Amino acid sequence: MSKLAHPSSLLPYGSLLLLVLVAPHLPGIRSFRHELVLVGILAIVAIGLGLLMGYAGQVSLGHAAFYGLGAYTSGVVSKAGLHPLVALPIGLLLTGTLAYVVARPIFRLHGHYLAMATLGLGVIVFTLIRQLEPITGGQHSLIDIPRLEVAGFRFDTDLSYYYLVWACTCAVVLTGRNLIDSRSGLALRAIHGSEVAAESLGVDTTGTKVKVFVLSAVLGSLAGSLYAHFSTVLTPHTFGLELSIQLVVMVVLGGSESVFGPVLGAALVTLLTPIMREMSRQITGGSGGQVEIVVFGLILMLMMVFLPRGLVPGLAALFRRRAAAPAPIGTLGPAPVPAGQAVETGALGAVRADPTGREPG
Repeated sequence: MSKLAHPSSLLPYGSLLLLVLVAPHLPGIRSFRHELVLVGILAIVAIGLGLLMGYAGQVSLGHAAFYGLGAYTSGVVSKAGLHPLVALPIGLLLTGTLAYVVARPIFRLHGHYLAMATLGLGVIVFTLIRQLEPITGGQHSLIDIPRLEVAGFRFDTDLSYYYLVWACTCAVVLTGRNLIDSRSGLALRAIHGSEVAAESLGVDTTGTKVKVFVLSAVLGSLAGSLYAHFSTVLTPHTFGLELSIQLVVMVVLGGSESVFGPVLGAALVTLLTPIMREMSRQITGGSGGQVEIVVFGLILMLMMVFLPRGLVPGLAALFRRRAAAPAPIGTLGPAPVPAGQAVETGALGAVRADPTGREPG
């Protein structure tokens, strides 16, 4: 039986599915359906980034670029007259191709050099979005993007789009879990542990990193397309450096070594950001500011010190330790002794049972 098919391993997936089904109908959450859609969209990006960071061990500070590229490609193409379901795969293809082209030179770098290279990629895409005003709308925004429509059904309400987005999110969770349990997942973990050791075992380290980078970029593009047809308006600042930082915080906060960690991280960051912005306005007297960036930095520092594996893996490990903890002394009686085994009561007064289990006569 595969790991995913084991009944105990299906519990998290069943819990997620049940939560997705009932959450938008709960009395206190109905007014937050718009935010729940955004959580699902950003969770898709975060899961892709989590595969790259948590399993391949590669840090990216430019994933907002793939998110924005998918959004603008889908928005521009659908406004040109093509159906959104045609525009979406065009965005996936364009983003995947770009990721493949830049991946090999980027992955010649390591550590903070790699992070800076991906940051530069994000800045380049952000600048192009702003400067290509005849195509993207530039600072004036890209407006009137068509809504998604499938078989005559138009996803034009928060509730209908919620279920569409979270169906995609659940599919991405299952895809990520299957990837982790596959041979490719073993190769990714080997690379994360030691690239030299992985190469000595015959793992194509560069090729494997390129594949997961492309997959991560495609997931970002998918999320961007879903966002474009949900908001129907795109502005460049949505896809800037702040979003890339938020995505990293989502992965680190929830836990990069679990497909559920980025989902939890996306929920926490997405729902807490408006609260922190309101605090920012109150602290600065209504003049604005970006206190949330400072808070995100503090969260990263604290997580690295106290829960370096993130909330989901860290709490799971805590529960396992509690479950495996020995019972307090005195709460259990002496263990029963099977027949045929000796019970030592002392060097002189040993009592031994014969093979039939009868007391010696």
